[in-house]
Amino acid sequence: MRRYPVWIALVLFALVGFVAAEAAAWVPPASKIVDRVASANRKAGRSNALAISVALGGEGDRNLARGELLSDPRGVARLELASSFGTTERHLLRGGEYLAARGGSLLAMPPPYLPPLFLLQASSSDRVRTGLLSLGGLADEVVLGRHEGAICWVMGGRDLSPPANASAALVGSPGPKAAIWVTRDGFRIIRIDRLDGTRFLLGPPRSYDGIELPQWIQIDRPGVPTTRLEILAARPGRFDDASFGTDWLQGR
Repeated sequence: MRRYPVWIALVLFALVGFVAAEAAAWVPPASKIVDRVASANRKAGRSNALAISVALGGEGDRNLARGELLSDPRGVARLELASSFGTTERHLLRGGEYLAARGGSLLAMPPPYLPPLFLLQASSSDRVRTGLLSLGGLADEVVLGRHEGAICWVMGGRDLSPPANASAALVGSPGPKAAIWVTRDGFRIIRIDRLDGTRFLLGPPRSYDGIELPQWIQIDRPGVPTTRLEILAARPGRFDDASFGTDWLQGR
């Protein structure tokens, strides 16, 4: 058997490693990702309007409130929570507009208890893009990311440390990003980032009478204790525009 010099073997080994790394770092076009996300949403049976029963929990599994979340794939959602203390809080999400009221009075800095679940209901690539744009994300910026062991396509980019050189600057930019994290296997959204640093971490999927949704949604905010929105039940719904108006928000 012919023997090669050691230096040739080392070069071949380095070349194979380089090719493997390049293949692992390959990122598909954004158009392909949004198409596959929309397809996964349709297959999960959640592309219609949904009424979802939820429970809000705090640290130490403390039950904070229970309520109902209405989410429409057009890019609107609302959440009504009733606490054990008898107070009622309403949250309204219309695209990039987030409003909340307690006892009919608007809150100046509302806690983001209402996640943009309409991204999980988007049945077309245009709706996926529109949903991400409404959060302030750039639909055409895609980088690789890893979330709890899952390799993801991060649409909208992710917060990176300042680039060490010109080459590193090509893969993203530092600073908070509005983004969706899509698993490379299955094209499932498992994380949603807001521009203010809030992160919605989506738990494992579960079927609710044929509607596949995450079992829970963890809400992480900078400097604030973590909360978790448990999904208890879900059913199809039909809502008009008034369902997501400010009159509902303030109980008028």
